[in-house]
Amino acid sequence: MKRISLLSGLLALLLSLPAQAAAPAALSYQGFLTDSVGNPVTGTWTVTFGLYAAPSGGQALFQESLDVTTDKGLFSVYLGTPDNPLPVASFETGQLFLALTVETDDGPVALTPRQQVVSDPYALYAQDSAQLGGEESSAYVLLQQLPDLCITPEALPDVLAELGI
Repeated sequence: MKRISLLSGLLALLLSLPAQAAAPAALSYQGFLTDSVGNPVTGTWTVTFGLYAAPSGGQALFQESLDVTTDKGLFSVYLGTPDNPLPVASFETGQLFLALTVETDDGPVALTPRQQVVSDPYALYAQDSAQLGGEESSAYVLLQQLPDLCITPEALPDVLAELGI
């Protein structure tokens, strides 16, 4: 009887777990803008952000222009919107570079060099989520498989008889 209680308790626990939310489809970026002699600037600037597969050259995998307000050079933005999503599949390559171009009174100025996009420590930890307790996720029962694995009230007498209970 303990075995049946344990199975039904485990099933109740599995069914009560909240659905996992998807990771936000935005990239947070903070920067520091200066003038041509290195003085921090304050104001609003149109900045075009681009993601590339190489440190120089190539075609942009993603591009977004934002009006950025700086305070003593500092600014913070989120890249990626539902209308202009980040190319999530491009992150699987392990090498992306961020380019910034600032619109000035004298025309666009490309900031160099491009900055490599790197992992957040929690993203590295989450990468391990493909293994659950050291086991591949395929070793676990999927929610869709539960109807075939659950004991129905009609089948309970037969299962108990097989267990000798």
